[in-house]
Amino acid sequence: MEFRSLVASLPGKKGAIYTFERGQSARYLSADLHDDVIRACDRLRAWGVKAGIRVGIYAPNSYPWLVYDLALIELKAISVPFTDDFAGKVNQALLDRYDIALLLIAKRDARLLSPQPAHVA
Repeated sequence: MEFRSLVASLPGKKGAIYTFERGQSARYLSADLHDDVIRACDRLRAWGVKAGIRVGIYAPNSYPWLVYDLALIELKAISVPFTDDFAGKVNQALLDRYDIALLLIAKRDARLLSPQPAHVA
């Protein structure tokens, strides 16, 4: 299977996706992952994301991170992950350096951005 066809194949898959969040294992059905990725694609399009646009993701490894990363792949956008190594360093200058058009950030970390960069969701 090609990676690009992964999202389209999810509704027909049996089984589940497992993540480890907040100290616990979390289970998500493949069909639900598909639906969540499609909703994320719609949100990203509404925010102006299209093929070739660089979108930063600053969030912990989690189900939402997986959903948005797959949505960005589906839209042929460029996902730029910012790991925990960037804690306290995510600012407009960093986003400019990596040519980030939109930054997706976990709600818990949004308060750390002061002043708030121009394109944050």
